[in-house]
Amino acid sequence: MEKIKDTDIRQEVVSLLTKLSDGWRQSCKDKGVIVHGGTCGQLLEKYKVKGQLNLIWSVDVLEENSDYVQVMKIWDVLPVSDTTEFAERLQIIFRSYTADKMNLCLLRCVEGDKVVPMRSPVDSSSSRAADPVEILSKPLSSLSLTDEPNIK
Repeated sequence: MEKIKDTDIRQEVVSLLTKLSDGWRQSCKDKGVIVHGGTCGQLLEKYKVKGQLNLIWSVDVLEENSDYVQVMKIWDVLPVSDTTEFAERLQIIFRSYTADKMNLCLLRCVEGDKVVPMRSPVDSSSSRAADPVEILSKPLSSLSLTDEPNIK
C-alpha cells in the first residue's frame, strides 16, 4: 500500500479489501483469468482497481488449535501489466500445496450473498480420502430442524 501514492486509488483498495473481508465477491462474469491452467489459475483471484491496478489475493488455510481455518491472503496490488508475471512466480508456492490443502482452499461456504471462512478439523483433512462433504456434514449432524429432540 505504501507504493500507492494516489489517495483515490488507496481509498479504492481499502474499500475493496473491506468488502472482501465482509464476504462480498465479484460475479463470475467480472472475474478475469490470471494464468490458464495449473494450481495458480484455480487459487488466485484478481480484482481491478481503477482500471490500472489489480488486487491479487487467494484463500489460504492456517492451522488454529485443532482446526484448519480459511483466511484471505492478499498477495499484492500491482499494475495490470505485471499481473501475469507475478502469478507465474506464485505458481512455485502453490505447487508445494498438498491436494488436501488445495481442496480446503477451494471450498466455499456461501451464506446468502456472502462467502464466509470455513473451519475443518485437522484430523479430517489429513486423511488422503477425506471427503469435503463429510468434513462439513459432521458438525451439522447434531443439529435438529424440529423443536423436539429425538423425534422418531
